[in-house]
Amino acid sequence: MWMTTVVGLGALGLGFGLGRLTASPAKSRPWPDDPERRSDGGDTAAERASLVASCADLADRLRDRQPALYTVLTRDLAAVGITVKLADGEPFDAERHNPVGTEPTSDPESDLRVAATVRLGYLDHGAVVRTPDVIVYRCTEDAHGD
Repeated sequence: MWMTTVVGLGALGLGFGLGRLTASPAKSRPWPDDPERRSDGGDTAAERASLVASCADLADRLRDRQPALYTVLTRDLAAVGITVKLADGEPFDAERHNPVGTEPTSDPESDLRVAATVRLGYLDHGAVVRTPDVIVYRCTEDAHGD
C-alpha cells in the first residue's frame, strides 16, 4: 500500500514539473502608471501635477503637527525631483512669492524681505508647482518711533 502512495506522489510530482517546463511564460503586463506604455489615453503630466499638489497640501498639514512624517514626505518628494521652497529672508519678488500679509519692522534693510513663509512653495524639477505664501517686512514710520 505504501508503494502505491509513493508511486502516485512521484507521478504527481513528475507531472507538475513537466507542466511547469512546457507552459508558456507569462506575458509581462505593463504597469498602469507606466508613461511609456499607457494605452488608456491618460495625461501623466496632469496626474503628476495633481499628485504633487496633494502631497504639498499634506506636507503643509504635517509640517508643524508631525515633523517626522513631514521630513519623510519631503525626502521622498525630493527623490523624484520635487523640492520645497522656503523663502524666509529672501528679498520679496512678486514673481516668486505670494504676499499674504506684512510685518512691521524698524530695520530699513529688512524692508521688503520675506519675514516668514506661511505656506511652502514647491518646484518640480525646477518648474514652479506652487509659489510660497509669505509675510513681508515693511518698514514704517511707526516702527522707527518717529
